[in-house]
Amino acid sequence: MDSELPTTRRMHPLRRAFGLITAGAAKALRAVIKLLLLPWRIFLKLKRSLTSASVTLMLMAFMSLNIVWGYPWSGMLAACIACLFIGWIANWLTRAKIDAGCSLPTSVPVGQPFRVVSHLVNTNRLPALDTLVSFELQPMPGKLRKRTVAENNVIVSRPAFYPLMRSGERIEFESQLSFFRRGLHHLPPLLIQSTFPFYLFRWRKTIFLDAEIAVTPVPLDEEHHQAARQVLSAVGGWARRLLAGDASEYAGSREYQSGMSVRRWDFASWARLGRPIVREFQSPSVRSMNLIIDTATVTHGESDTSPSESFEYLMSMTVSVLNLFSGSSVSAQMFLTDEPLESHADQSNAGGGRQGGVNPFLNDRDAQLIRLAKSKQVDPAIADSRIEAISEQLGRNPTLLLSRRHAEHFDWLDGDFSVFQVGISGDAPVASNEASRSSESPLAADSV
Repeated sequence: MDSELPTTRRMHPLRRAFGLITAGAAKALRAVIKLLLLPWRIFLKLKRSLTSASVTLMLMAFMSLNIVWGYPWSGMLAACIACLFIGWIANWLTRAKIDAGCSLPTSVPVGQPFRVVSHLVNTNRLPALDTLVSFELQPMPGKLRKRTVAENNVIVSRPAFYPLMRSGERIEFESQLSFFRRGLHHLPPLLIQSTFPFYLFRWRKTIFLDAEIAVTPVPLDEEHHQAARQVLSAVGGWARRLLAGDASEYAGSREYQSGMSVRRWDFASWARLGRPIVREFQSPSVRSMNLIIDTATVTHGESDTSPSESFEYLMSMTVSVLNLFSGSSVSAQMFLTDEPLESHADQSNAGGGRQGGVNPFLNDRDAQLIRLAKSKQVDPAIADSRIEAISEQLGRNPTLLLSRRHAEHFDWLDGDFSVFQVGISGDAPVASNEASRSSESPLAADSV
């Protein structure tokens, strides 16, 4: 059967002509509006570029009119106007046209200064004179207000002054930044200012850098947090028992030497070779375990402090526990209840899948810190459902659960779970934990 070709509907000539006339009229109207607003835009741009020197020169020009005596001082008036006009043109011609990039670390703890290197290239055909480069911290007017960084959230080092930037020259602008809130933060925009000549006018340009940094929680100071020291001591004991329970693996046999500690003799090799032979065993150098962080929201009844303060304390406790595991040769796979399990699987596939039963996304230290920086509080029902799904996935593997909720809330958990309650009560943090949910496991945690 022959296929029918679709027929195109032709537009009526009058309608087409009317559409062309309407589009032309709209373009003409926009051009007229731009032309009428051009003096106002020039006035606003000139107003933003004024400095104390140019304002003083304008006052001198106004005084040279000599309104009192009726005869203007023509020479002074012409000199002031010429200086203003030539200065504005020179400032516009010698402004810096910058292409910017930056280099910065992936993550940094809260409050710790870090180094940012901005790569600046002057793309103007003329050299840029008297250029001041800094980070913009004050809110910008209009639509740019939402994209700026609050001044109480970041501090920066002093700006840099460049008397001469040749055309095509590459300059490295180094500065120190410090953020005081956990999370993913965009860098503040760069502010480029040109003040040539004689600081008469100030040309400004704001450049938004497409870069962000993960501001991670800081570990707890054990000297000032007695309860934190107790929790870390209990977790450390739990990790040591975990390592002590590792089964030794046969490493090989070697000839006995004087002073060597003997665990087991290799009698068959001794009889065959005619000299004493011993068997050597070793425990695995790294043991993998699981760490679940319960990010469920809590009420004021469950915590004497604000939920946000106790949540930040939980994040800092998590970093301290990860540091403790790292020093004890324990590789921890971290799960956060504010992350769906699908994200773990996607990241594992993107990172090459599991290697030796360890998910690189869950195990990588830098990735763990970035995930803690992005972590947020979730509804308790969502947290419980994800904890249940994680427990089913992990099975009988040793698992440590850190939560701000009472340990009795997790009585429904099955498997080798050790629950530690982490929170703040009054001026000092408190912590407690409940024994492992598995009666057969020797890794039950002690009470704090």
